[in-house]
Amino acid sequence: MAVGTLTSFEVKFDKTFGVANKHGKGGQSQSRFARLAEESRLSHLKAVYERMERCFLAEDKAPLVERIVVAGPGPMKSQLLEQLPRLWTSLVDQQLVTTTHVGLTGLNQLIAHIKEQCSPLTHAEKQRLRQRERKE
Repeated sequence: MAVGTLTSFEVKFDKTFGVANKHGKGGQSQSRFARLAEESRLSHLKAVYERMERCFLAEDKAPLVERIVVAGPGPMKSQLLEQLPRLWTSLVDQQLVTTTHVGLTGLNQLIAHIKEQCSPLTHAEKQRLRQRERKE
């Protein structure tokens, strides 16, 4: 989690969570593993919501940020939006951004994505610029 603008930001929380995933094994343990995996994901989301509250809200619950963008690799982004507490619905951008990495690399990918979305250049102009850059 980071707070800032496209030109400068401060990382507020950077931790990798081990979330149990699905597996292809059958047998008696399959349903138990599926239940434990779901509990693990829900526990992770609860921790994320708690961190969001500490990073993005003042003590009186007033927002400290204008907008929250949800990004990262994997399907947890959708689950985060589905189970989002009402407190966050007005702040969180409903458009998810998929990155190939987590941490600072993923954050830099997110910033590049947002800059591209905000760019006044058309798709054709961007392609011409990329071609010029490759030639140089």
